[in-house]
Amino acid sequence: SSTPSQGLVRCHSHYHSTDWSNISAPDALIRQRKFSSWVRLSLLRSDFLENASLGLE
Repeated sequence: SSTPSQGLVRCHSHYHSTDWSNISAPDALIRQRKFSSWVRLSLLRSDFLENASLGLE
């Protein structure tokens, strides 16, 4: 099973392989903002899942 962090790494490498040069600046900023908020959500969710699974033990 894939852990949240594995998905994060996969998305992170995809993010860095994106060719930013052919994207207009405002669009790139919007994408970056969306990406960082998505990362924050994913980190929060994985923290929550870890804490939840610890609580179950």
